[in-house]
Amino acid sequence: MFTKGILPSSQIEQLRSQVPAKERAVIKQAAEDFESLFMGIVLKSMRNTVQKSGLIDGGHAEEVYGSMLDDEYSKMMSSQRHTGIADEIERFLLESQVGRRPDNMEGLKAYQATQLQDQAKQAIIESGKSQASLPFKIMK
Repeated sequence: MFTKGILPSSQIEQLRSQVPAKERAVIKQAAEDFESLFMGIVLKSMRNTVQKSGLIDGGHAEEVYGSMLDDEYSKMMSSQRHTGIADEIERFLLESQVGRRPDNMEGLKAYQATQLQDQAKQAIIESGKSQASLPFKIMK
């Protein structure tokens, strides 16, 4: 059975009201991204347990598009917040921001930097260029 989080929504709203709007948006996106990642892993594991009959096998294209479909399903599920995972992560991050010190946003900044690096790596893969030909270095 799915839950909507441990804290009542009024307490979560109170936490949200104590954090600036820009930080709230970053926290919400981070929570949804994590839940999406988790749900993507779950969907991939579920898809791998289904036996292929060979009768109507789509081959490599089925694998590629199935993976893309799972990614979209996981994004959709995380945005609807039915599992409560994103809510709990958001609550935790909001609570940490309410009692924060000025240097406490480093975790979110690191998350954003990681997201940018992942996007840059994906762009390199799609363009077919090598990392050595770029004017900047991508951290591992």
